[in-house]
Amino acid sequence: MEEIADVVHKYNRIVIAESDLNDPRVVNPKEKCGYNIDAQWVDDFHHSIHAYLTGERQGYYLDFGNLDNIVKSYKDVFVYDGKYSKFRRKTHGKPVGEPDGCNFVVYIQNHDQVGNRGKGERIIKLVDKESYKIAAALYILSPYIPMIFMGEEYGEQNPFYFFSDFSDTKLIQGVREGRKKENGQDTDPQDESTFNASKLSWKIDEEIFSFYKILIKMRNELSIACDRRVYVENGENWLIIKGREYLSLSVFSRSSIEVKYSGTLLLSSNNSFPQHIEEGKYEFDKGFALYKL
Repeated sequence: MEEIADVVHKYNRIVIAESDLNDPRVVNPKEKCGYNIDAQWVDDFHHSIHAYLTGERQGYYLDFGNLDNIVKSYKDVFVYDGKYSKFRRKTHGKPVGEPDGCNFVVYIQNHDQVGNRGKGERIIKLVDKESYKIAAALYILSPYIPMIFMGEEYGEQNPFYFFSDFSDTKLIQGVREGRKKENGQDTDPQDESTFNASKLSWKIDEEIFSFYKILIKMRNELSIACDRRVYVENGENWLIIKGREYLSLSVFSRSSIEVKYSGTLLLSSNNSFPQHIEEGKYEFDKGFALYKL
């Protein structure tokens, strides 16, 4: 990886590693015995949000599902940074240490996480719209680099199956059998109809599309990128994230929350949140809100 990074950097380009090693060495500079890759994917961030919102616990989701996982990923990048993994049956990962947020790429969907599902369902088919918006806000307004999966920004609902175009007959048969056995995929990966079924419908949900556009605007205006110095607090069904200029509320079900700050509403997923908040106790409905401090 170090050699690849060296070559690519000569052309003033960046290298991003699709790595699940949870090892900061991937992005650490050479002087710290690193590979000097510009950024790496953070599957733990995805798994934390997905498992919590969907309730799924199969496969690697066995290691996730608690709100504490989301909190830890916000604070420390990797949830498994030397902890024991039930799924792997061993300790996994290392603490991140110094690298800033721009060394890490986060997402709530990608070609693997959707395509490796037997039915290719996007997360919008697995959760309600409020949960979808909360998930979007959590990663787009994170201190990491958000990666938006095609069509996600407008609520695309078509599936994204695993599809292939191999010529080796043994490989084709092996893939067909493997996908059916391991993922329960009934569609034939080699059939062109599977590819066609995975194309975007371009049926735009204006509510979701507008929400995404404002999230991206807020991320830029509030200078959220890269700064991992955020304060995170959570209760049983809610999460508060405080940055230098903002406070976000992620409420997963109606909750009574003690707010310690004053702020003016910048964005909300629904109209149930007050325009202004001050120090005190509030009853919040499910949803997301962003306040300027």
